[in-house]
Amino acid sequence: IDRFPQTSTTPSNNSFDVYRKNNLENYCSIVPIPRGGWTKATNYTEKDITFVIFTAAVFFHTRATASRDTWISRVTNYYFLSATPYPYLPVSVVPNAGEDKLSNMKKLFYGFQLIYQQQMKLSVSNRQKWFYIAGCDTFILPHHLLKRLDGLDYTEPLLVGGHSGHHTCLGDINPKITVEFPSGG
Repeated sequence: IDRFPQTSTTPSNNSFDVYRKNNLENYCSIVPIPRGGWTKATNYTEKDITFVIFTAAVFFHTRATASRDTWISRVTNYYFLSATPYPYLPVSVVPNAGEDKLSNMKKLFYGFQLIYQQQMKLSVSNRQKWFYIAGCDTFILPHHLLKRLDGLDYTEPLLVGGHSGHHTCLGDINPKITVEFPSGG
């Protein structure tokens, strides 16, 4: 399996990309890809999932491009959400979201509005069934995720895996509202 094809999304003459390719290729060669004795997921395929990755400009040259060049290179549907565009990543820009830790919820909220609008333009049969939220520091094995989703009904409102946090909204609003947010893990 060639995880770094010549038709990469970044120019091959970029010394940073060449350096990263040479280093990641060694790492990726040891990441197991099931070839024999593996039972595939039966209910869903990789195309049923959209991966939503929130990131920031400070991570474009490191975590975000490493994600793009490893596990994201093996999936079909994904969005990078950030407040800043970047020519080497297909970033969906969330205007005025900010680029600090507190901006992630704003990126997800407004980013999902963009994703929803795009999904509604698709026929029902072409819409994704699952949405996986991750930071750019997350490594995902999609074939394992698909097996985890077997037996689950995508029409039900489910939080699968990881954990979520709860926080009371800031500001002078009354009543105080507690919101749930993705918290990694």
